[in-house]
Amino acid sequence: MKTTIKLLLVGLCLCIYSCNVEPIDTPENEISQENTESEDKSQEVSDIDEALESVDHRYRYKKKTASYTTRDADRCGPEVPEAVFWWPGGNGGDFVESFFKNTKHCPLKLVEYSDGTARAYGIVDAVLGQSCKVWVDLHLKKKKNWHEWSSAGGDFKEEGCTEAVAEDQNYYIIDSRRSYIKAFGGDCNGQGYYGLEQRPDPDGGGDNFGVALGKGGALWDSDKNATGLAGWAWITNLWTGERLWNADFNFVVQKKKRKIHKCVVLDADRCGDDVPNANFWWPGGLGGDFKESFFANSNRRHYTYTEYDDGTANVRGTTNAVFGRDCEVVVDLWLKEKKSWSEWQAIGGTFKDEGCTGAVAENQSYFVVDQERSSIKSMGSECLGEGTYGLEQRPDPNGGGDNFGIVVGRGGALWDTRQNANGLAGWVYITNKETGERLWHGDFNFRLACWY
Repeated sequence: MKTTIKLLLVGLCLCIYSCNVEPIDTPENEISQENTESEDKSQEVSDIDEALESVDHRYRYKKKTASYTTRDADRCGPEVPEAVFWWPGGNGGDFVESFFKNTKHCPLKLVEYSDGTARAYGIVDAVLGQSCKVWVDLHLKKKKNWHEWSSAGGDFKEEGCTEAVAEDQNYYIIDSRRSYIKAFGGDCNGQGYYGLEQRPDPDGGGDNFGVALGKGGALWDSDKNATGLAGWAWITNLWTGERLWNADFNFVVQKKKRKIHKCVVLDADRCGDDVPNANFWWPGGLGGDFKESFFANSNRRHYTYTEYDDGTANVRGTTNAVFGRDCEVVVDLWLKEKKSWSEWQAIGGTFKDEGCTGAVAENQSYFVVDQERSSIKSMGSECLGEGTYGLEQRPDPNGGGDNFGIVVGRGGALWDTRQNANGLAGWVYITNKETGERLWHGDFNFRLACWY
């Protein structure tokens, strides 16, 4: 028997209840086939907390060398949907309907280990909305570079549009003793548990492509520089090993980003007593005058600033109308493309010299708003524009005029009397999220209290 019932059920429980926890496989001989056939699978793991604890204990000996998030490969154009997995016949559909994409709540993750193994796991979903999902638990082994791979008779599967180079890849083969999928949903052609086996057979005497991971490795993606993975598999009867269907894996991977700063947002004092302390200004947001357009932290909730090691940052939380009017705004502001002052100048960026902090351009980091991810949601009877809106950088970085970006650094709040305090300042357009139409201006000015 290639794997055990306990492995399958623990993996499935973890995928549903705790996708972020990484389980380990159970030794093949831990439960005999005789016992597993006589037990009720649904009762094998009744307590998810107990399962998580035991799984975590077994994984301690494995040393990770890299952890990745994944995104769907774009399949080299709009004719085929973006996908990570192809299972022809998996949901009974045609070529296009056989593709599966990452789910939002539990996308595939990829982890590499120091012992030359790797693992991809998560849930994929039929691309065209059929009720078929697949829990994937793909284990890879025997990592080799191109010299080692080709010396052992391995080949490179040259296809797709990334123009990937064989020498840029590392090569694995699927560990069929540990790998499996679980298909569930009314539209799945084959529901239940199945095994995964390397295709073509590495020991079959023909082509031996393995599973490639490296620059352009997704093969079927238009980003030629992105790291990716590609490999063919057979989906097998878990108990007999019979080969039932073909399958392909193609996806792009990115190293998991790490938080480098976590901060609480504090209101700026606006350089004096004539304007209320605030962190956000939305003229027209309340339909009031200049002062009534300010929003500030409440005693209950502050929003936070989180910066990551991939040059992105996120401002998230709730801010409230300063004079107690019935309007609050939920902010989800994403920043990208972090640059130093010299890097910012090199692309035509400038510094918005205003306020009272005496901020120096060289002391700041510079971002631009990621309008694909950023939004605000206003709620309350006194909000002029109640609903969800997009956020866009103002002025337009590509507009040919001033390019101030979003500054973060010492004195970065600009409109605050505490000159040495860390802060953030930036202008935005508030937009129609569907059409992109620019509806209002908005300003962010606040201090940052960071604990790392």
